[in-house]
Amino acid sequence: MRYFAYRTMFWGSWLVFPFIGGLMLLEINSWWLITLILAIFFIWARFVERYLIEVREIGKGDLKIAVISDLHLGALKGSDFLSRIVDLLNEGRPDFVLIPGDFIFAICPKNLRKMFDELERIKAPCYGVLGNHDIEPIGEFTKKEMYEALEGRVEMIDNKMLELNVRGKKIKLVGIGSLMSKDDEYELAEKAEGNVIVMAHNPDSAHAFKNENVDIMICGHTHGGQVRLWPIYKLFIPCKHKFDKGWHEINGMPVFVSSGLGEVDIPLRLFVRPEVVFLNIDLDNAP
Repeated sequence: MRYFAYRTMFWGSWLVFPFIGGLMLLEINSWWLITLILAIFFIWARFVERYLIEVREIGKGDLKIAVISDLHLGALKGSDFLSRIVDLLNEGRPDFVLIPGDFIFAICPKNLRKMFDELERIKAPCYGVLGNHDIEPIGEFTKKEMYEALEGRVEMIDNKMLELNVRGKKIKLVGIGSLMSKDDEYELAEKAEGNVIVMAHNPDSAHAFKNENVDIMICGHTHGGQVRLWPIYKLFIPCKHKFDKGWHEINGMPVFVSSGLGEVDIPLRLFVRPEVVFLNIDLDNAP
């Protein structure tokens, strides 16, 4: 039912075009002009910007990590959009790919596994954690259901630690479960030693632990505000602490927050394009 409600809104937004057609028949005045400008901004946010994927290359280190957050596949974006993302990932040739949660939004349950088929084309190893929109009680499915849907596509590491060997360097990759779904554990992140990368969906998790060995923490969740009308958008970022997008520093730990690729509630992005980020990290001198 939720899926069909959002699909109805999704297709209903096309009515903006006959609305503008009708507007052209009216007498021009100041209200007419304001309405036209708002309609043009709506068209840009709904039909253009949310599909303009920005590829960003950050840093000059020898370890290349791709970050794709907040895919939100379902009623508002589908596998065709995911296919474009996978093409960009493969062109960038990262050492591995990190997906810090929120794979879905208002998805039809029968399409859950099929929606992720394109992820099988990613050539680099791919690791992920779940976000608040993925699992109950806030999200749509159980952890088991999400893991089954992503099996063979993404290695899920919620509250787990992997030891990777990349370019001759040993890396501890620690995943933290969803904070808002109360699936978050911090013991591994607190005790990890050596070259340590932490991934969590919600950047608020950075305030829940402290480890001076962490080279970088990678998160999503904020969408960069999604509709980035300054300064109002900051009121709608669903974080307890002051997070936005890009780099932050918490207790001396570098935290990178991706503005993500998908949307929730409304199929709009304004002044914050979806992004695929390649972080080039020097683990001996992390930012």
